[in-house]
Parts: sequence; structure tokens; C-alpha cells
Amino acid sequence: MSVILTKGQSWEQLADMLTLDPSYGPAIANQNNMTGESITGQNYRIEIPDTWMKPEYAGKQISLQQAGSLNSIPMWVWAGMLAGTLFLIK
Repeated sequence: MSVILTKGQSWEQLADMLTLDPSYGPAIANQNNMTGESITGQNYRIEIPDTWMKPEYAGKQISLQQAGSLNSIPMWVWAGMLAGTLFLIK
């Protein structure tokens, strides 16, 4: 079983990115006992059978980041950039 930690993706997006067939979206919802529920815009832990997954994703835990999210940059990176900027200004 592969484990996916979602960050706002829909069932269809998960199926398109990770499985052998984009039409697996409803089956993934059914597998997770969430038929008829939307996961878009929310964080969830989703399980997908390995036989449905693309080979490079089978048997893994995958954490999906939102594209372009500034929250995905660690605080120490922001602190380093601020310190570097202040050093250059002096």
C-alpha cells in the first residue's frame, strides 16, 4: 500500500500524477471510504494499492507540496536570507 500525504489535490489530480490510469480517482476515494467526498484544498493521508501505482511510486510514502508555496521554505532559509541582506546593506 502506498501512502500519500495530500496538500489540496483532488482525487483526479492524485490519480493522474501517481497511478497507471487517470480514471482511478473514484476508485481511490472508494478505497479510502470517502466516496462522494471532496479532498480538494485539504490535507489528508490517502492509501492507494501498489498495483494501481506507477512503478516509481509503488510502496512509498509520498508527501505532495503545493506548487509555489512559500510555506514550504524552512524558517532557517528565510533567516539566512534576511541576515545576508542585512550584511550587504551595512
